Amino acid sequence: MPEYRRLFEGFFRRDRRHPSVFLVSATCEHERFDVELGRWWWARGREELPHNLLQVQTGFLQWSDTERMDLWDEHTYDNSGRWVCYMDDLAAFFAENPPRPFVMGETIIGTSWPDTNALLERLGDERPWWAPKGLDGFAEFEGLLQARFGAPALERLKHAGDAFNLGQRKLQCEVLRWRAHNAGWVMNHQRDVLSCQCGFQDDLGRWRFSPEQLRPFLADRTLLLRTPGFAAGVNAGERLGLEVAVSNFAPGDFVGSLGFGGTLETGQSSVELPTSVHALSAPMGEVASADIEVELPPATQPLLCRFRAEAKGAEPNEWRVWAFPAPPESPDGVYRDVVAPFTDAEREAEFEEKRYSSGWALECRTWSPRLPDLSALLPGMPVWRNAELPPRVDHLTIVSTRLTHNLLLHMEHGGRVVLLASKAAGGPPTKWVNFYGQIPFIVESGDGDLESVLGRGESAWVLDTLGLDLNRNSCRAVPTQELGLAGLVEPVVRLVFTHDKGTPDVWDQVFTARVGAGVLAVSTLDHDNPAGRYLLSRIIGFVARADARKHIRAALPLDTVRAWRFDPKS
Repeated sequence: MPEYRRLFEGFFRRDRRHPSVFLVSATCEHERFDVELGRWWWARGREELPHNLLQVQTGFLQWSDTERMDLWDEHTYDNSGRWVCYMDDLAAFFAENPPRPFVMGETIIGTSWPDTNALLERLGDERPWWAPKGLDGFAEFEGLLQARFGAPALERLKHAGDAFNLGQRKLQCEVLRWRAHNAGWVMNHQRDVLSCQCGFQDDLGRWRFSPEQLRPFLADRTLLLRTPGFAAGVNAGERLGLEVAVSNFAPGDFVGSLGFGGTLETGQSSVELPTSVHALSAPMGEVASADIEVELPPATQPLLCRFRAEAKGAEPNEWRVWAFPAPPESPDGVYRDVVAPFTDAEREAEFEEKRYSSGWALECRTWSPRLPDLSALLPGMPVWRNAELPPRVDHLTIVSTRLTHNLLLHMEHGGRVVLLASKAAGGPPTKWVNFYGQIPFIVESGDGDLESVLGRGESAWVLDTLGLDLNRNSCRAVPTQELGLAGLVEPVVRLVFTHDKGTPDVWDQVFTARVGAGVLAVSTLDHDNPAGRYLLSRIIGFVARADARKHIRAALPLDTVRAWRFDPKS
């Protein structure tokens, strides 16, 4: 303790000589920072730095001495579906505690794919200290992916890394800016580092995103859009309620008109929306909003809505929202299973699900994990009861939330099963997944000369809705590489985890495989939303096709799948 005090005294003397130092913290994310040392630091800091904002602790509110901090501060990294709830839960926390501005000392991250060709060409056989961890592993992964799925699929992975990275940053920054109380944040980080490609610049000093891509959500004064729940997927053929806003962090008040419009795109055609004008007044440091309604036409395929807003003195902004048709009637021969209900223990939140930022930040009040409910997702589908053996019809497809002995017999003899897997018993092991280190790889028909659940070009709507809608109340994946299964399944929605890893690590959220003489499709996604229901209908439709098995090369051993089956006695 004497040595800590000596060091802190030196820090105080250093910091008070610099007018640019306005905020000083004693420690960062320290679980057991000494209480007496904190009291001493707070008293000495007030004496030595009377004009500075002081924090004994930055990181997580439950670790902090809330009596000795001039600002509220959290260091939260989370999925966009939970981020929306996190802002609501923060507001509730602030309402119960003394009023202080809220800042985030570090937050909001995304990961891109490294430019392996450029790096290897630059470095040759050398590996300086700053070279990406596992660069050769990335190059090997690219070669294997291209050999299995083709060059266009590899390029789609690289594009998805940047697009998903930027999209997550943009959405979470904009959600943060809807409340004027949220005074600022520090986003990781300026440059790629040894263990992850999450910088605004890569290892060769090249900017990953252009100013035109970043200013719309990082400028002092910017425009915001709120869809219901901030969702990127909505229902086609309905009147859509929107809210647009000016977030004014700039010096001076904003008084002016906001213009809102856009285009609706399907296939090769597009329709321009009429521009509406809304008068807004946002004093310095405030947010002002207006309500808008847009009539969405019916659709037979996902409809891309490109919304735009602009106002004099503010950065223009754009958003991609997808309008989904109602799922079609299920094909003949498709049934939903009735199995044992989920137990209280299975519904109980795990460590990562109880608090934000994978269990380390604020307690979740408004967000909770949700297990799949077939009666709600597929209310009109005929029911097959697991107690009955299914008829020996090869093309019969059964949708279930648990793999049972009878379903295994069904697949073994040529039947098809769609499993909505979760943390509950009766499926492959799943783990909580945080998207800050994940790069989506979404397979389309034609990849590897096979047809898939998604047609050419359809990965776009999955990519745009994956981070929030499709993982809003269920954020899990099957760790197929860890289980030794990555090459034994046909991925549809695959996650490639690269953060802090020496080589890419594969997880799967939707995959298909041959099992016995039949077919199995597994999804861990949240299907209780327009994007999720539409994707579920596509999965079911693909599995129910007479030639589905022909388009699936990968096969899971029967013994592996038997180990997942639900035992009602356990």
